Amino acid sequence: MTSLPQTSIVVPLALACLPVHGCTQETDGAVEISWRLYDRDSGAGLKCDEADVPLIELHYEVGLTKDNIYFNCDNESGVSGFQIPTGMAALKVWPACAGENEPTDKTTFIAASPTVREITAGDVVTLDTQLIQVTVGATCP
Repeated sequence: MTSLPQTSIVVPLALACLPVHGCTQETDGAVEISWRLYDRDSGAGLKCDEADVPLIELHYEVGLTKDNIYFNCDNESGVSGFQIPTGMAALKVWPACAGENEPTDKTTFIAASPTVREITAGDVVTLDTQLIQVTVGATCP
């Protein structure tokens, strides 16, 4: 009895699955971020509830497109969907208050300057951990 090589069976089977499942080609990119909060006065690390900061905002600007993505601060990291347009992007991470509002007093926190990265279709850009200094009880009163 002659047996067929396994590749002769696997390849047609794999190709048969393509029309059924299909492939999605992403046209935008994504960003992965992580963050840590610190007390501006003492330098001590803070949990989000200790700092009264419920959300973290990722603000991006690509060409004329500007938008924000919000993450639960307690998660300490997050990944956007594939929703950020391709091109050179200025990415900024800072605290956000209830209702996805920015702190009204920008002097109550210190966040890093915008990071510029190339966003490419279907890829995830990873930013280094963002260190955010906050004034406890005043950033999101």
